[in-house]
Parts: sequence; C-alpha cells; structure tokens
Amino acid sequence: MLNTHKIDYLKRHNFNPEDFREVDMVTGICTMKSGVRHRIVEKYSRIMGYFQTISAANIGKRAEFRQRRFFNIKNFLKRC
Repeated sequence: MLNTHKIDYLKRHNFNPEDFREVDMVTGICTMKSGVRHRIVEKYSRIMGYFQTISAANIGKRAEFRQRRFFNIKNFLKRC
C-alpha cells in the first residue's frame, strides 16, 4: 500500500498511483503491479535565477519548459 507521500510523488511525475505497488523515493525506482520497474529521473532547469526540478515548478513554468527549443550542434554543423 502506498502512503500519501508516495502517491503525491507519482502524481508529480505524471504516473497513475493505482498502477504501482511499490515506490522507493530514495532511488526513484517504482515497481508496477505487473512487475515492470521504472526509474524516475528528475530534470532540472534554471527557474527564477536558481536550479529547480521541473516537477516542482508551477504549471506555467512546466509548460514553458516543454515549449523550449534546444540547440543541436549536429544540425547546426550540417548547415554550415
């Protein structure tokens, strides 16, 4: 049975808590009821002048992060 902290942890990472039977919040390894294991990886971004996890940011900042375009050096060099 998952406690409220583990349920919030899964929801923050866009997982359905009902699909999981075990969550290790230290290692980020989550075991689903089917036996499949996932590792949750935190993404960090510079938000409001300091680094913060994307999952802890507000809805607007998360949407802004998804809309960002990242620089790809390989594509840049192909055009040169």
